[in-house]
Amino acid sequence: MKGWLIKMNNDYLKNRRPSNHGTHTKYIYLFAFWGHVFFVPLFAFLGNSIVFYNNLLCIGIDVLCLHLNKKELYKTSTFLFVLGITYHATYCIIAFGAGNALEFYYITLTAIIILSNWSLLHKIAGITLQFVISIIMFHYVHHYPPITPIRESVHILFHHMFLFSNIFAIAYLCFFFMHTVDLAEKSLLKQAKTDCLTGLLNRGAFMEALQAEINRPDRNKEGLGIIIADIDHFKKINDTWGHLAGDEVIQKIASTLSSELRENDTIARYGGEEFVVFFPATSLASVHSIAERMRSKVEHLELHYEDSLIPVTMSFGVVFEKENIRDYSLDSFLKSADDMLYRAKAEGRNLVITQST
Repeated sequence: MKGWLIKMNNDYLKNRRPSNHGTHTKYIYLFAFWGHVFFVPLFAFLGNSIVFYNNLLCIGIDVLCLHLNKKELYKTSTFLFVLGITYHATYCIIAFGAGNALEFYYITLTAIIILSNWSLLHKIAGITLQFVISIIMFHYVHHYPPITPIRESVHILFHHMFLFSNIFAIAYLCFFFMHTVDLAEKSLLKQAKTDCLTGLLNRGAFMEALQAEINRPDRNKEGLGIIIADIDHFKKINDTWGHLAGDEVIQKIASTLSSELRENDTIARYGGEEFVVFFPATSLASVHSIAERMRSKVEHLELHYEDSLIPVTMSFGVVFEKENIRDYSLDSFLKSADDMLYRAKAEGRNLVITQST
């Protein structure tokens, strides 16, 4: 069981994060591709052949990065993209001078590096490189004139376009980061409240939900029923067929019990081979009838493991209360249901024993 949990966690970390990372880098590369395509005629008009061919090179790098991203080679694609944009932006600063908002690319690339799946050491090296180059370019443009001077109108156009590109990219990366954090929080919350084997609520989450139901202010003396159910002779199943077979039995029974519930009913794996359900807005006859249907369905399940048919039955303890529900604590409610379960076990198992408190 422990090994299965570790494998599931490793599979999640291995597959989920790269897929998410690949999605956001895909759109970064696409945005860069169309941006570089847009600049082809402008750079051709300005007459600096090196800048023009560098821009064509970046288009090729964007296409290559999209291909590598699709192949899930995320580290390589990010490295090539950062390298290409850094080189292109740096030479454009040398060619056209300062004030074109090209220096903002170093900040945008820093954000891309931080959100990449590089190692921490490589991230620090990449960020340091962006900082060093930006300092060098700052001093360079104050000591040397541009190779290709441009008119003021083109200078303003460059500034606005490059500023837009960087603000858009930074905004997208921030959105991606917030979205990733939100997904991670939801995933952790789900893991904290969910039984990993069955997908049902775990004991703690069930107790929280039951307490909220008991305290619900608009209850209006609606009945509340609780079932505690236990797989009969479950230790024998594990001893005979092994724990993997036992896990399959628990999963199948969880699915079977859940299929009998209404939308507002709540089921959980209470622990081991025990399950617990509470039923709001119901009646004693309804809860007893549901428990009997559950018992019958489990008894008639055909649970095959390898070449064997595993016979399975369950015992059910049922408690129902309609008046003064708030006078009962969680422990007293569950203890009453547990007492009924023990009676069902003592009287031969595969039974439903009901008590109306």
